This record gives sequence, C-alpha cells and structure tokens, in this order.
Amino acid sequence: MGRSRSAEQTARVLLSSAIRHDTWECKASSDAVGGRLFTARFVWEEWPMVPELQYAIALHMTFYDRVACAFVGATYTVLKDAPTEPLIFQNRGENMLLVVEVVARDERHNALPEERRVLMWGYVPLTEVCTLRTIDLRPGSAQLLQLNSTSWPSNNRSETYSLKYTCVEVEDVVLTQLMSRLVPPGVIVTQS
Repeated sequence: MGRSRSAEQTARVLLSSAIRHDTWECKASSDAVGGRLFTARFVWEEWPMVPELQYAIALHMTFYDRVACAFVGATYTVLKDAPTEPLIFQNRGENMLLVVEVVARDERHNALPEERRVLMWGYVPLTEVCTLRTIDLRPGSAQLLQLNSTSWPSNNRSETYSLKYTCVEVEDVVLTQLMSRLVPPGVIVTQS
C-alpha cells in the first residue's frame, strides 16, 4: 500500500497541474489564432500626476481577443512604486488588444484590507502597440469589453487621461527563440 500525501504535497501537485493547464491553455489559444508571432519590449513611462490617479497602486495588464470575446493569457501586475523594468511578451493576431486597468485599494468601509478596485481602464490594438505610445483611459473596468461599446459609460472629454509607454519589436533572435521556448504567447514577463 502506498504512502498517503500530506496536505502540502497535495497542494503542490494541484498547483503544478493548474499552472501547466493554464500554460497549455495559453499556448492552445495562441496557436488557434492566425498571424505572425511577434515579440515586443514594453516600458511604462511616469504616471500622470493627476488627482484621479493619486490612489492608484498598480496596473493590471492582459490581452483580449476581440473575435473570441475573451481575455487570453495571464494578467501581469505592475506596481506603481516599482521601478519601470522592461516587460517582454509575445503574441499574434490582428484581433488582439493589450488591455490595462488602473487599480487602487478598495477604501469602502465594508471592504477587506487586501481588496482592490479598478479606477480606469484602456486598451491598444496589438497591431498598433509599437506606434501609438499612449493608452487613453476611460471609467469602469476592462470587463466592459464583453459588452457592445455603445453600452460603455460616456467618457468626459475634458477629463481624459492617458498612460505613456514605449514599445519596440524585439529584433534579437536569441531572445525571441528563448521566449518561444519558455513563455507561452499571452504571458508578460520582465526582461530580467
């Protein structure tokens, strides 16, 4: 008769399976999308100094497939106070969006201390990510992408905010091959 697993061993096995499943899911969804796979280096510039963003603590970055109407890959969190380290990602598809949410601590009286809320969100099409250099922010959360854009809250044009970034396509063949082997498309990692 075999030994029974401890709770810690069982948790490790389950977590390992979940990570592998999520990674396979990212790869499978990326393979299902046509188009050229490209690798990009992405760096955030300084946050705008406006009162609406003073309580922000982080950015959530993820990808959204407009055809499948689904978020793809994993969400990457960039802390506001952290140094701006270059981020690397691979993706493909004309219908993909890079989506960003500005996140703050939830200050409501009934919220738990670790709870967060989304202040604003924005997106940029992946086909234009290296040329636009800004992401315009709008009220609400990125879950609004699930709805028709006519249902989105109106954006007061006098109070438009945007986040600036630089993004270049990676020309380094070694880095591109390394990303292809180790990181599934739709997952954002730091360059280091």
